[in-house]
Amino acid sequence: MMLEFTIDAMCSAHAAGCVAQTVYSVDPRAVLQIDLESREVRVATAQANELFVHALGAAGLRPAE
Repeated sequence: MMLEFTIDAMCSAHAAGCVAQTVYSVDPRAVLQIDLESREVRVATAQANELFVHALGAAGLRPAE
């Protein structure tokens, strides 16, 4: 499934790297697309949306609702 998140706090390459690290901690096999300009993240995964929302929130990168 494809999950989509907007992460307002993702405003630098460093933050995008943190997002990637967090996503891969939930699903190492995820396919990740990050658009830093629009602050959008797309994740192709079999894992539940809630797992990513929780992990990103814990990393200080809470997705917008």
